[in-house]
Amino acid sequence: MKKTIIILLTIILANVAFAQRPYGCIKQGTVMEYSQYDADDDLTGISRTTIKSVKGSGNNYEVTIVTEIMGPDGTPLISPMESVTTYKDGKASVNVGSGSSGLTVEVGGDDISIPSKLAVGMLLDLGKITADISGIRTTMTITENEVIDREEITTDAGTFKCYVIKQTAESKVFGIKGVTTTKTWYARGVGAVRTETYLKGKISSSQILTKYE
Repeated sequence: MKKTIIILLTIILANVAFAQRPYGCIKQGTVMEYSQYDADDDLTGISRTTIKSVKGSGNNYEVTIVTEIMGPDGTPLISPMESVTTYKDGKASVNVGSGSSGLTVEVGGDDISIPSKLAVGMLLDLGKITADISGIRTTMTITENEVIDREEITTDAGTFKCYVIKQTAESKVFGIKGVTTTKTWYARGVGAVRTETYLKGKISSSQILTKYE
C-alpha cells in the first residue's frame, strides 16, 4: 500500500507541473518518457506520459493524461493510470482513476503555476498540496520557489533552452515530516526536462526526459 501511494503521489505532482502553461506541454497526442536515477546515477525506473485529450482555453482547461510506470527493465509496475488535471482560475485539481479509486488532490495557496515570463532571480508564488488517498492524508507546503538560472541542456530527447527553478517543500507523509529541495529545468512548450531532488543538501534522485514525440 505504501509503495502504491508513493507512486500515485509521483504521478500527481508530475501531472500538476505537466499541464502548466506555457512551461508545460498540453498538445494532444504528445508522448514523453522519463528515466529516473538514484544518488549513484543508476537507473531505477521509467515513466511514460501520453496526453490523451485537451479541452478548454485560457485559464480554464482540462488535460487528460495516461501515465505508465515501469521498472528499469521496462516491466510495468502498475496498470496504466488515467488522470484528469483541471485548471480553473490559476488553481489545479487532479483526479486519478475512477471515482471509486478514493484518490482526490487539491492544489491551493496563491497561484503556484509557472508565469509566462521568467527571469533569473524571480521569486515565484508559494502554495500547498494536500492529498487524500483512501483516507490517508498527505501534505506538501512549498516554502521556497525561485528561478535560479537559465541553461541549455541536451538529453536523448533533444536540446532545450531552460529556466532552472529551485523549490523547497516541507512534506508530511504517513505522519513523517521531511524537507525536500528540487531543481527543475523547464523548457517552454515542453515542461520539465530534468529534475534533481536533494535531501540534506545531497542529491538523492534525478529524472531526465529521454523521449519527446
